[in-house]
Amino acid sequence: MGCAMCRLGWLTLLLFLGLGLTIAAKDFWESKPFTQWSEEDAMKMLSDSPWARTVSVLAGTMGIEDPAQWPKDLPSLSTTGTGRQTASLVPGWLVRSAMGPPISLHISWLSSGRIRQALGRLAQLRNQVPEAAVKKLLDQPPGDYQLRFMDRS
Repeated sequence: MGCAMCRLGWLTLLLFLGLGLTIAAKDFWESKPFTQWSEEDAMKMLSDSPWARTVSVLAGTMGIEDPAQWPKDLPSLSTTGTGRQTASLVPGWLVRSAMGPPISLHISWLSSGRIRQALGRLAQLRNQVPEAAVKKLLDQPPGDYQLRFMDRS
């Protein structure tokens, strides 16, 4: 029985240590307000976060070279047409076999609140923009989703 109690004690200790490390490992955007972010924090948000990251994309072309093989039964964008006569929206299995080298593509969700906070914080730190101006920027919600794609190859 003593051994079982020792094991239970050790398991409890490990559980609390793991819980403590999990709590301590919160990301900076969860652990402090953006007005306390350092320049390094803001740059990390803009370059490597759930709202901005670099991905590798295979370069290639999509489509069918022979127009006679283009699908004719795709839905039309017009209200009167019977279908598209182009291969602009062909299924993925119609990808040509000629693939180029991978492209390094950086994707940012510019209209997200966190990215806008990072941009505002950088403006504060680098250009001494007043907090009221940053607050005004953040209080104006963007009308559309804004994404930025940059080639980093």
